[in-house]
Amino acid sequence: MRHTPGARLVRINPNHPEVPADLGRRALSIPVRADDFLVP
Repeated sequence: MRHTPGARLVRINPNHPEVPADLGRRALSIPVRADDFLVP
């Protein structure tokens, strides 16, 4: 993300949803399993 100024991080992980503090508003944490979130 350091090399791409407009990049965003989306972390989908129910066990470890934290994201690095230095990413601030550029990161979004979704504390669910990926198959629960992405499957229609």
